[in-house]
Amino acid sequence: MPERRRNTKQCKGGSSLRSALSELRTAYGNADALVRSYDRAAERSILFRGLAWLIERAYPARAFLELAADLDRDIATHGLQQACARVVERFIPRRETTIPAEAIPMLHAGGTILYGNHPSLVTPFLVGSCVERDDLRYVSTSYVCRLIPELGTRAYPVEVILDRKLTEYRRGGVMRVLAHSLVSRLHPLPDRAMQRERNARSLAEATEHVRRGGALIICPDGGGVRSREWYEGIGRIVGNLHASGHANDVHVVPFWEGNSTNRRIYCQLRRSPWARLRYRVIARRPVLLRFGQPLSVAEVVTSQQTAAQTVGFLRRYYESQCIPAVELE
Repeated sequence: MPERRRNTKQCKGGSSLRSALSELRTAYGNADALVRSYDRAAERSILFRGLAWLIERAYPARAFLELAADLDRDIATHGLQQACARVVERFIPRRETTIPAEAIPMLHAGGTILYGNHPSLVTPFLVGSCVERDDLRYVSTSYVCRLIPELGTRAYPVEVILDRKLTEYRRGGVMRVLAHSLVSRLHPLPDRAMQRERNARSLAEATEHVRRGGALIICPDGGGVRSREWYEGIGRIVGNLHASGHANDVHVVPFWEGNSTNRRIYCQLRRSPWARLRYRVIARRPVLLRFGQPLSVAEVVTSQQTAAQTVGFLRRYYESQCIPAVELE
């Protein structure tokens, strides 16, 4: 009889955990509802509360969800440009930005692709805060577009594989692996054929947006501080623009963010004295944002060039224009 009672409790505990995860999946796509569901799950399920306690020791999951909800409201209330400025002021109060005079017109008007690295979760907003125009759009992962729905209305979502633990570890260490593992519990990944179809459609829409004179931010390195290769999406967009006869009308502008990692952001999201102390050490140097000279698409692509070759050219140009020599060593 005691053994039976123990099994019943285990079943109830497992059931409450499944119910909590189910509620989180239902709320996924509504930033405020996801925060509320997370809190309710911790109240109702002992197993979820224990799991959340362990996760929070390594990764500030609840604070990250709250940040996503704050961003969602800011974009809806103040617009994308102001929301970018607000989040940058909150997380990167010390920064140095360098913009060549030739690149300034592209930040205000005309078909423009801004591309570069993505070392922290604030990168898109840091770059976006420098783009003073209402037609700014992003190529972003689909799960970010679900976590921040208002950002999703201003983005072209692409599906990425979330369970490549070794790849993600190389890009950003254990914290990046953990973050992707948590998101994978919420985000339903389509089969590979559907994934390719959705990504092709998003890249085509991004191409059309730039062709019509819009601005686009894309980070082909996939994020993290130790990127190994760049994705070919930017090569396809630039190649399609060249093929459409707009090679002289559209420009690419590289950017590089330095002295920046997610550790800085995580320390600010946490509220403990130890986290504040770590932040003072990590943030002793200002974040650097450096833009390079613009190039027209005609200077980037030739008629016989593959997407991979275009990406290789763009990466070499980005490194020569933006990254200090010491960073490349």
